Amino acid sequence: MAQHNRLMEFNTLADAFLPVKDEATDKAIGEAKKAIGDAEWKKGFSKEKRDQVRAILKENGARYETNLSGKLMGVDHAETKGGGLTFQKLRVVLESEQGKTTLSADMKSEFAQRLIAKLDTATMEHAGTDVTVGGFASEKEKDGRTFVDHVATLKGPDGQEIKAAEGHFEKSRDLAATALEPLKAQGMDKEVLSKVASSTREKYFTEVTKGLHNRMVEQGIAPTQMEQQEQKGPYPGHEAHLKAEVGEDKWHSLKVYANKEGALLASLEVTENKERVFRQSNLEVKDGKDGGLVVRGEGFGAKIGEDRKVQFFEGKEQVRGALSPSLKPNEASMKLPAGKDRTAEALNTRLGQGKDRNVGKEV
Repeated sequence: MAQHNRLMEFNTLADAFLPVKDEATDKAIGEAKKAIGDAEWKKGFSKEKRDQVRAILKENGARYETNLSGKLMGVDHAETKGGGLTFQKLRVVLESEQGKTTLSADMKSEFAQRLIAKLDTATMEHAGTDVTVGGFASEKEKDGRTFVDHVATLKGPDGQEIKAAEGHFEKSRDLAATALEPLKAQGMDKEVLSKVASSTREKYFTEVTKGLHNRMVEQGIAPTQMEQQEQKGPYPGHEAHLKAEVGEDKWHSLKVYANKEGALLASLEVTENKERVFRQSNLEVKDGKDGGLVVRGEGFGAKIGEDRKVQFFEGKEQVRGALSPSLKPNEASMKLPAGKDRTAEALNTRLGQGKDRNVGKEV
């Protein structure tokens, strides 16, 4: 069975998650807009419109889902452009045996902001474990008018709802109030005030999302910027891979990169039966006692000799394999013009310093 790699978004009219850039879905939504009418469509959710949209989706063979499940492997911010406008997006990555699902939501939306508050808790307590994202419209009557809240739900591995971290909505509200104060004194109309308040809240939750991403990178769950690029195409760097002794489909991998400042960073990864069991990124490459280099993760590590031979360790025990791997340029590095491989230059400098080094030296 082929694994999927899909981008999904929450559609407030369908009150469900729909695939992005899917031909059948786009056709169905176009038909639904025409059937409902532009004026009614812009008014937003109602149960009648939800049922109508879902029926048209089914008629066109387009799928909708009321929840998305998988291991919480990433929370990030993305900036997209369309129609001359720039949009801030929340991206949530879920992985399962069926593949990867990325949820995209407008950062300014009520759904995204409610979800971010829950993700603040989830990234501390459930990062890398199974979660389920859901959403639904909640209708309320006030002063003879119907208001709709678009509620985000997030459940942990035990099926229990994850509580939103406290303080986010109060902080965003206070920031908006501060931004509006001088504008109100100038007599700005309600439409301008509403846009400024929305933009202020959007900026606040964007910054929160960036913090959640950094938290997951530090946990070794979400990929670093370099590794994100590598997923799109190999990022220039040097790698070594060790297959465990015969009888086990287990691999240890070391990837080393030089950042813009020329400092060496590394990631360690262990896979077993093609499933990742350990990953830690953004690790410092330190000088070893014997003139080589060392990389240490939590419970795992690697040593790079002056000859670039690599030894892997679980705890203090060396991992044994059929072959002795060496750190070599990956495909992207090999395609670089002569003299442009920053990683090779940094490795040559660090490994060529011999045993008299003292910067970053282990003691």
